[in-house]
Amino acid sequence: RNDRPGEADVIVAKNRNGRTGIVTLTWIAEAMRFENYANVPEPGGYFGPDEGY
Repeated sequence: RNDRPGEADVIVAKNRNGRTGIVTLTWIAEAMRFENYANVPEPGGYFGPDEGY
């Protein structure tokens, strides 16, 4: 079940010198990649800053 389309949670369970926790990312299916999560969609249906792709 996908109640949050376009979003993914990455669980960082172990990190030698850093924090652990859950990181939410935005999935860009057209480019088959993850980007930093931005809660507000931009025009065109994409989330986050436009990096020129």
